[in-house]
Amino acid sequence: METSWAQDSAPATEPAADLAVIELEPALAAPESPEQVEAGTAAIAEVVVTAQRRSQNLQETPVAVTALGSQELEERNVQSTQDLMQVAPSLQVSTAAGPNGGAAVFFLRGMGQQRSGNGTEPAVGVYVDGVYYPSLQGAIFNMLDIQQVEVLRGPQGTLFGRNTIGGAIRYTSRAPEFDNGGYVQATAGSYDRRDLTGVINLAYDDLAALRLTGGRPHRDGFVRQQDGGEDAGGQDNELIRAQLLVTPMDALKIELMGQRNRSELDGLAYSQPGPIEPRPNTIPWYYNLTALGGLTNPPYDDRFASTCDHCQAGTNVREFADTQSSAAQIGVTWSGLESVEVKSLSAWQRVGSRYALDLDGSPAPVYSASAHTRDEIYSQEFQFGGKALDERLDWVSGLYAARQSFDMLPGTSQLLLGRISDDPDPVERRTHTLAGFVDATYELFEHAQVLGGYRISQDDKEATLRDSGNGELLDHERRKFTSNTGRVGLQYRWTDRIMSYATVSTGFKAGGFNVNVSGPLIFTPGLRRSELGSYKPENVTSYEIGARTEFFGGAIRINPTVFYAQWRDVQVQSVNVNASTLEVYVDNAASAHSQGLELEMQAAVSRQLVFFANGALLRMRYDSVGDASGITKDSRFMRAPKLTYTVGGRYQNSVANWFHYVFSANWNWQDDQASNATDDTSLSLPAYGLLSLRAEVKSINDVLECALFVTNALDGTYYVGGTDYTGSAGTRRFDLGRPREAGISLRYNF
Repeated sequence: METSWAQDSAPATEPAADLAVIELEPALAAPESPEQVEAGTAAIAEVVVTAQRRSQNLQETPVAVTALGSQELEERNVQSTQDLMQVAPSLQVSTAAGPNGGAAVFFLRGMGQQRSGNGTEPAVGVYVDGVYYPSLQGAIFNMLDIQQVEVLRGPQGTLFGRNTIGGAIRYTSRAPEFDNGGYVQATAGSYDRRDLTGVINLAYDDLAALRLTGGRPHRDGFVRQQDGGEDAGGQDNELIRAQLLVTPMDALKIELMGQRNRSELDGLAYSQPGPIEPRPNTIPWYYNLTALGGLTNPPYDDRFASTCDHCQAGTNVREFADTQSSAAQIGVTWSGLESVEVKSLSAWQRVGSRYALDLDGSPAPVYSASAHTRDEIYSQEFQFGGKALDERLDWVSGLYAARQSFDMLPGTSQLLLGRISDDPDPVERRTHTLAGFVDATYELFEHAQVLGGYRISQDDKEATLRDSGNGELLDHERRKFTSNTGRVGLQYRWTDRIMSYATVSTGFKAGGFNVNVSGPLIFTPGLRRSELGSYKPENVTSYEIGARTEFFGGAIRINPTVFYAQWRDVQVQSVNVNASTLEVYVDNAASAHSQGLELEMQAAVSRQLVFFANGALLRMRYDSVGDASGITKDSRFMRAPKLTYTVGGRYQNSVANWFHYVFSANWNWQDDQASNATDDTSLSLPAYGLLSLRAEVKSINDVLECALFVTNALDGTYYVGGTDYTGSAGTRRFDLGRPREAGISLRYNF
């Protein structure tokens, strides 16, 4: 097995001799072998991934990973993180319009995190250029100047700084290159879409390279306000990134990066179907009994239901979700030691969010809230890797330390029955993480390798609740969560083109506290963590068997994966509804299990025509509920559809010496699924399919590019989330996916 230890950033220098293709592209490899010529087909290009922190051919990697290069992202119309669920099996991504305030929702193999800011750890870690992103707010990224994206499925405890039980999404920005150049790209389309991206790359010999990236994507809203207000669902983003690469000597590489990103959602995209019937002891019921709901304002009833699929009644406060994030990092790589490479990665990130919600979804002053939060993280990671024992041992190890904080800032409030409440008691959360990990592959004999990894980590968590008026300490909790996780496995290469593996891995998700359990939106005076207690860590043991196969000289690639996972102390976000408020907290179900099949395939019919497909079957069940409320053993897991699949293809060719052209299409199917973890707040989201089309033309010298594209080409209405508020706010809210959109993109490379 040919591997070379690699960094998380994309290679900035020439690829190693043993790697035919570094960039993840769907283009076809050349030259053809005699076997391929005889068959009249061409091999699919080698895909290189860093899922095990070293560069490896995907077909040699004993990890369930989907790898997408920049060209493949464009051809499949993957324009943001949310679109990844259309091309990666077992992945669910959306922007929730409920209490998350526009935060991202990530699930892999049915494991995820429902809410931001309540102290729970993510089940799916998000990494940008090797650095952990600390917040769900603003985690739906636009694909601007991206080199590659990898979606890793299953526990990721022995290779990355943070310990995640469901998987990881890893973005790699295009690194500075030792060449002068760049590009300008403009996109226009439906809903007044206006995107502008510019990149310039400057190099000084082979000593230093600077890459500057700027982008401004914009789209108007698509959900009509029935009261005449501005359409909801508009998006406006900004990105500024600077990267500097310095190589003062062959064995030393220094990488610096600074980035600032702004993401704005203008109006939250949801539908609120009728009938609306305020139940006794709900907030709208009390509203209708007051003068607000009969004299100065109309009573709360069906007039506030959506009258069409993409309509809202309107709101008394403009709903929005704004996120600003800043990041800086320094990476130093030293390869002057024989067979060993050392890297230091120092990073800082801050994510500030403001959002406002109108939970009754009407122009009446019934129930709305706003929040202002900040996540900040400092991290330091040392990585070591290399080969030993006559290169039979390929190993990676690391030390990781991080200090993360979450604060509720001034500006958080709620309006209930026409009255603005006092500022809620501010919450401060602090997490200090220390971890060490090692992962290795050892060649037992020719074609057989044994896999092993181990991680020890400690999360020191504390939460503080103070009185908003005088700053008096109301509650303070602190607890350490220690874990030992690992993986063992066996990998065997049966032929040059057929490999199989079997692994057993464990994952850990730290526990926490229900301090101010009502969260940053809805507050219950006097309700403290001591009344509900803390929640325990969650553990998972995952068994996985996979194969990486190629046939007909590499013209057909079939990669199946089968898994079974056993959970213990499953963390469940629960909702307790009383006469005037909605209490959100976390508790533990006793145990559960999941099992599934994932399949990824590609077939090169010729050098011009390639078909691709992937799919996932998933089954999840609670084995025991324990003390968790709101669920039974028959409850459905949220964001865990039984069947998802994608099929598509691409055709490429050239016209003489004039231009290249590529046509691509893909169809994605999502089965019906539950929107929330508990039965009393969950909605059933209907199954849906999305068709995406794209036609691209490039000049023969690759200077000019033009693309036409259509997303959701059949203009279907579909939901990506939702919450049932009938027991508190009197409504049901379905989070909407975007309708059909067409556009044109022009790019000039220089």
